[in-house]
Amino acid sequence: MNHISPIRNSSTRQNRRAANTNLDTTEHAEFENPTLPQLKQTLAEVVGLNQALAKSQVHANVGFEQLKVLVERNLQLTQDSMVLMQQDSKARYFAYHDELTRLPNRRLLQDRFRQALAQAQRQHKQVVVLLLDLDGFKGVNDRLGHAAGDKLLQQVAKRLNDCVRVADTVCRYGGDEFVLVLPEIEHDNTAGVVADKIRTHLDAPYRVDGNVIAIKASIGAAVYPNDGEDYRSLIGHADLEMYRAKENGTSKTSSA
Repeated sequence: MNHISPIRNSSTRQNRRAANTNLDTTEHAEFENPTLPQLKQTLAEVVGLNQALAKSQVHANVGFEQLKVLVERNLQLTQDSMVLMQQDSKARYFAYHDELTRLPNRRLLQDRFRQALAQAQRQHKQVVVLLLDLDGFKGVNDRLGHAAGDKLLQQVAKRLNDCVRVADTVCRYGGDEFVLVLPEIEHDNTAGVVADKIRTHLDAPYRVDGNVIAIKASIGAAVYPNDGEDYRSLIGHADLEMYRAKENGTSKTSSA
């Protein structure tokens, strides 16, 4: 039976422990990831990027809300502009037209007269001015009310427009008075012919709110250049002739 000396056994055990230690160290060295630092750096960058993205998202949300507010404001301003443009267009229209009848008012009448007068002077023609007043209109207002009177005036305006040329101007002069300007007239009897035509149209009964209204008109005429050479003198002459017809009770055209 062989005996091993204690010294030798002790040396052997130390050598084995040393070998195991070296083996453990070698195993750890073999399984250590060489890309770990790079991985850690990459992860850090990912975290930083996520944080940046989160901040960007916050800013983007704020920006989107601001953009949304701007878009809504722009839409509102566009709508307001359209309303203002419509109001401006309406104001411009009624600066030259009667709101009730939509006929030209006195301002536009004077402008149309100046054009007709200039044309007549160039072409050596006449301009006829007719001024008419509805007889008994006040009684209509008193009996049926002003709303019915307004509807009657609208019907009168339409009839007047229906019996003149495109080049002629029909104006609501005020109340129940109307003025017509007829340019490019060549014959002296034109004023009487046109006035008779107007009277025929206006004499037919009107229907307003179920009521039948019969009303006549007194008409005065003035002719350029025989009765005057400017707007004021012609209107004044036609006005005098209209009241002459009214006082006579004939409801016919009167012209000196």
